[in-house]
Amino acid sequence: MLIASTRCARPAARAWRLVIATCCWFGTFVGVGVVRSIAAEYDFILVEAFEPDYDLREVMLRDIDEAGSVIGSSTHLGFYDGFVWTTATEKVIVPLSWPIGMNNRRQAVADGTILHLDTGATISVPPAGIYPVPRLQGINDNGMAVGYSECSCSNSGRTAQTALLWDGATSRTIPVPNAKDLLRINNH
Repeated sequence: MLIASTRCARPAARAWRLVIATCCWFGTFVGVGVVRSIAAEYDFILVEAFEPDYDLREVMLRDIDEAGSVIGSSTHLGFYDGFVWTTATEKVIVPLSWPIGMNNRRQAVADGTILHLDTGATISVPPAGIYPVPRLQGINDNGMAVGYSECSCSNSGRTAQTALLWDGATSRTIPVPNAKDLLRINNH
């Protein structure tokens, strides 16, 4: 799997690459285009599994912070371990099986847990609404986390769940009818 490291970003040339205007004129599609060249904006880095010779290896990179630290999961000794990757340390195992989000304060989320990557301190986030199992997917720099609460049954259709918002003190659903989950939350 390839990852773009924002730490290695170079400014791109600012010129038109492709602008397309479309319209319908008596049922006929009309397109207009302007083309330009763009310099590469990122360097790409391969993040390999813990055991690169294992035939069934997988690496899933889930989130990246502004410093270029990446959170993800990889096969390891026949199972999956969560890790944080940086250019300085490569992969470092964290005590989360499937971390999926992180913020710029080095907090990561997985299932119903918020983990501070530097101190090891954890917060167990309670579920929201009628379903008992919290699943966090994102966290902002203010410590607010989002995700969903689901049933403890088979939820393969993703119908037995409600959106979850953790404000640092309580979990709650959101006042949007039929909202099933929340993926990310900004800082404002």
